[in-house]
Amino acid sequence: MIHRAVLHKMLPTIVPLVSEWVMSVERNLWNSARPLTDQERAAAVQMGVQKPDSIRIAIVDELPEPSPELKHLAEQLRILTPTTNSLTYSHLIVIKRSAPHQDELVQHGLVHALQIERCGSVQAFLREYFEQCLEFGKENCPMELEVCSRVSQLCLSPNV
Repeated sequence: MIHRAVLHKMLPTIVPLVSEWVMSVERNLWNSARPLTDQERAAAVQMGVQKPDSIRIAIVDELPEPSPELKHLAEQLRILTPTTNSLTYSHLIVIKRSAPHQDELVQHGLVHALQIERCGSVQAFLREYFEQCLEFGKENCPMELEVCSRVSQLCLSPNV
């Protein structure tokens, strides 16, 4: 286990590497991904996503894995675990074909897409997200709490 203080010092080096990997995954899967359905697009708009038409959904047998070093970091931050069923890569939401509750995973990814828009770039999002995971733990980081809150609100909404 890498100490949190060491991970925090490594972030300026790690974030660009993770960002580069995120963009390569997006490039590799983009053509096989589908656009949002009308219902998913309505949910994205209701959440405040500015560019819902730029978001795609890829359903895959296995989630793409980063290099062993980046995978180790993701495991330390609990971003990648054996039970991870989806990840958001900038404007691409990738979901395991075997994952239950795929609609909720899409909504989860839409909130992360909103957060990426709000941060202004994938790198800025990753930096903030990783810092929050280090400080609060993934389950309690403000960005993940926002995801849970927005998805819950969306589930209660009669419009979507």
